[in-house]
Amino acid sequence: MRLGISIAESSRRQPKPFWTAPAYRAESAGGGAYGPAAILDLRRDRHALTTVPTADILSGSFATLAALAARPLTDILAFTRSGTATYIDADGLIRVAAADQPRFDYTHGKRQLLLEGPATNLCITRNLPQLTLGENTIVTHMPDETGPDGVRGNVYRVQMPAAPSTFVRFANSVGGGGPVVMSVYVRQFDAAKRQFSIAVDGKVDSVLEATEEWQRYESAYSQSYGTAALGNNAPSAASDVYASDILVAFPQVELGLVATSYIPTNGTTVTRPADKAQLSPAVAALLKRDQVSVLVQARLASAADNGRILGLDIANWLIGQASASGAGFSAWNGSSATTRLLPAGVTSLDDFGAAVNLDEAGTALAAGEVISTTNASAPKSSYAPFSDAYLGRSSTGAYSNGWYDQLVIWPFRMTDADLQAKAVTYE
Repeated sequence: MRLGISIAESSRRQPKPFWTAPAYRAESAGGGAYGPAAILDLRRDRHALTTVPTADILSGSFATLAALAARPLTDILAFTRSGTATYIDADGLIRVAAADQPRFDYTHGKRQLLLEGPATNLCITRNLPQLTLGENTIVTHMPDETGPDGVRGNVYRVQMPAAPSTFVRFANSVGGGGPVVMSVYVRQFDAAKRQFSIAVDGKVDSVLEATEEWQRYESAYSQSYGTAALGNNAPSAASDVYASDILVAFPQVELGLVATSYIPTNGTTVTRPADKAQLSPAVAALLKRDQVSVLVQARLASAADNGRILGLDIANWLIGQASASGAGFSAWNGSSATTRLLPAGVTSLDDFGAAVNLDEAGTALAAGEVISTTNASAPKSSYAPFSDAYLGRSSTGAYSNGWYDQLVIWPFRMTDADLQAKAVTYE
C-alpha cells in the first residue's frame, strides 16, 4: 500500500495566487499578454503589488512589473481620518470605526470600502425628548428595545395621533436655501399605525411605512429655509392625517441631497471628518509611467459634477464623475477630458466598472461595456500632481462618496477590446 503523495503531486495541488487568474491578464497594444502590477481587491481583502522597487518602476518592463507578491492593504493604501465614523457590519448593525481606520461596510450585503467626504449632523441629539415636540406628540424612552446598533437604550416610541401639532422637530433653520436631507431609523411598533412622513419646511413628498425590522428612511429637498421634522402628514396635506405609533432611533439632518453614514450626536452638532485613502508611492509611480491602464469597480452614493473616483489634484484626475446626473464618467489626459456616458437607465449609483487607457498617443475610457472615442493626450511630464493619487477624492476635496470594490493597474496600455472587457462590475 502506497501512502502519501509525491512532492511533485503536492506542488501541483497548491492553489495558484489569485492574480494569475485569466481575468487579470490583458493584451498590450504593442502585443503580448501580461498581468497587472497592482491589485487592490477590497471586496475579498486580497492585495498584490509588483516586486520591482519603487525607484525602478518607471523604467521596468511589462514582464518584470507583472511579477507580484501578496501585500497587506497598508502597503498599497495609506488610510487616514481624523475622527471616528460609523459603518454597517456584516450583521447589518451600525458600528463605529476608530480614527484612521478604514470602514468595510455591508450596506449592500457585501464587503466594500466606504469612502466619504465631511458631513455634519445638524440634529443635536439622538435623545428625542430633548428635541422640540408637537403638543399632541408623545415620545417615550424604550430602554429594553434593541436599536439598529444592536444596543439597548437608544430607542424611542413616537406616538402621533391624527390631530394637529404632531411632530418631532429634528432641526431648525436648516439649509440656508440649499438642499437638505433628513434620515432616521424607524421600526414598526403598532402595525395598524405604521405610517409616518419626513417633512422639511412642512413639505412632504411621500408617506412611509415602518416594517418589523429597523430600516433607515431618508427624504431630500432641493431647497430649505426652515425646519426638518418627523410627522404624519400626507403629501400636500394641510393637516396631520395619519395616526403614527412607531419606534425611532438615530435622527440625522445634513446639507445635501443624499444621506451619508450616521453621525452620532449628544447635545451639539457633530461633523464627521473626511476619509483619505492615498495610494502608496509605488502605486503612484505606476500611474506616472508612459503607459498605464486602470480599472476601478465601485458604487457611488451620489452624483456630482466634480467628483473624483481616482483623483490627483482638483484639476487633474484619472477617473471622475461626469455630471450631477450620474450619467457617466470622465478621464483627464493633461489637456482635455474624455467622457463616457452610460447606457440608458444606468448611472454611477449602480455597481459599475470604469477603465482608462492612457499614454501620449491618447486616452480611452470604457464604462458600461462601451468604449469612448480616443482623444489626443498631453505629455505625461505635464502631470505634476501624479506624485499623489487618491481613491474616492482628489488631494483638495472633490469627493466621490461611495463603496469601492477593487482597483487594478496594468503598467502598459492594453488594447481597446481588453479595456472594454475589463470595464464591468466586480464579480
